[in-house]
Amino acid sequence: MTQESDYDVVRLQARMSQLQGIIDSHVENLANLERTSSELRANLEALDREESGFRTQQKPSRSSLPIKEQLLRDSKSAFQQHPTSALLVLDLDNFKAVNDTKGHQEGDSCLDRVVSMIVEVIGRRGRIYRWGSGDEFAVLLPDFSTDEAKVTAERVRNAVENGKPAGDTVVTTSIGVCGTDRAGSKSAEEILDFADKAMYVSKKSGKNRVTAWSLAMGELGDGRDVF
Repeated sequence: MTQESDYDVVRLQARMSQLQGIIDSHVENLANLERTSSELRANLEALDREESGFRTQQKPSRSSLPIKEQLLRDSKSAFQQHPTSALLVLDLDNFKAVNDTKGHQEGDSCLDRVVSMIVEVIGRRGRIYRWGSGDEFAVLLPDFSTDEAKVTAERVRNAVENGKPAGDTVVTTSIGVCGTDRAGSKSAEEILDFADKAMYVSKKSGKNRVTAWSLAMGELGDGRDVF
């Protein structure tokens, strides 16, 4: 073989080695792209499952709502994940009159209408639960400050008042609000208790109103913050 032929062979081998390197690089990039795509698909599927589960949970019916135990579990999780979150406790005003004058079937329908009104206001930003007696509810608002939760609570109060869930029988709602930023606590049990106490302040202050818990309420038995 001539010297020129040897040189051509070396060039060809070098070129083949270069091309193999390019091919290997493309294969590696494609593998990385496939892994990235798979991870992205998995994340999107997880998000879809989460949102789907949330929509299922939020069916506007009193019988489909989770109860206190789930509320406490979800609240603990939200309080750990976010710098501040809030709870609302809602009690219907004059609901007994619906059962007394129109019967329990209409009372149940009234509750379903109220649940629908609450869900319409909070959308996917919050979660609604059964709490206390049949006409009491709680709402978890992850990543909400007390002031933001008060605004949402006032929207809920307006929706129920104007929506007339019991027709000609006036039914409104008294609401208590407590956020972790206002309470100085991230205990789900404490925040729920404070929101419940604030709700009773709304009751005693004339009903159909929103009251936000403040530390002064616990220290002085006063400190009302009423719309």
